[in-house]
Amino acid sequence: MDIDDKIRDILHSLDSKNPGCLDLLDDNAINNIPEIKAIRYKWHIRDFKVNRDNETIIIRDYTKNIGCNKLKGFSFKLIPKI
Repeated sequence: MDIDDKIRDILHSLDSKNPGCLDLLDDNAINNIPEIKAIRYKWHIRDFKVNRDNETIIIRDYTKNIGCNKLKGFSFKLIPKI
C-alpha cells in the first residue's frame, strides 16, 4: 500500500466518523491532521478536494438531489517538501 492509499484510508475513516467534516478544510488543515502528518514524511498535500455525488434532477418546479451527497473519494497531489 503506497502513501496515497494510506492517506485516502485515513480520510475515509475520518469522514465516516463525522460526515462532512473534511469538506471545508484547506490544504494546511489536511496536512496538520495528526494521523496524516505522521505518515507523509517528505511530502506535502496540495489541491485537496472532497468529491461527493451531488447528482441532481429537475422535477417540474424544483430540483431533487438524487446523489444524496455520498462520498465518492478525494483528490489531491503529493508534492515533495523542499
